[in-house]
Amino acid sequence: MSEIDINNEKPSEKSLYDDPRTAYLLLGEYVSDLNRRLNDYQMACDEQSSINKMLKTENEHLKVKLKQSELKVIDLCKEVYEIRKSKYDAEYKE
Repeated sequence: MSEIDINNEKPSEKSLYDDPRTAYLLLGEYVSDLNRRLNDYQMACDEQSSINKMLKTENEHLKVKLKQSELKVIDLCKEVYEIRKSKYDAEYKE
């Protein structure tokens, strides 16, 4: 039966981590992995920021188009009102 210390590490595992060079290499790999993940996260954030900016611009454009459409509808309603009014006035005078 192999000896187990209080950290539940086998003696062979413990000696692996006790070697400063190995610990340094493992730490370097860990830091590299963290940097890669951070870069991936930053790229995703930049992409989302770009999408949000594009959607905001599109939203503003659609608001302008909606306002223009509303004004056209109001103008058409006024025109219909004037036509009906003149038609009614013409019928009433007869």
